[in-house]
Amino acid sequence: MKKLLGIIFISLMWCNIGSAGLKVDSYLKAREGKNKEVNEFIDNSIQGIGTGIFWSNTSIKSDFGKANNEKPMYCPPQKLVITKENYINFLNAEIKEHKEMGILTGEEPIAMMIVMHLRKIFPCE
Repeated sequence: MKKLLGIIFISLMWCNIGSAGLKVDSYLKAREGKNKEVNEFIDNSIQGIGTGIFWSNTSIKSDFGKANNEKPMYCPPQKLVITKENYINFLNAEIKEHKEMGILTGEEPIAMMIVMHLRKIFPCE
């Protein structure tokens, strides 16, 4: 059993699970396994995706972004710190909403799902 879990973990890493290209179906399938190491790897990957989204949004709000008339993707309260758990909850909420609406294909990149949720809950005025 341990050998099988190790193979699954290596397979997920080989498939580049940490990238923003991870699709919802792969994410949900990996979560079903309830393997602690795999889930920790996914959680850390989601945190990395969230950090990338944060810095992209921050660069848009910089002087350079403003000079190029760029608009932020989302506008959270100034003193809010978004944690890894927040990003995971945002992703799960967006997946749930898409399922309930009957529009989830499973091919959606998880990074885009996180961006969509951030835009929904922190709209820019």
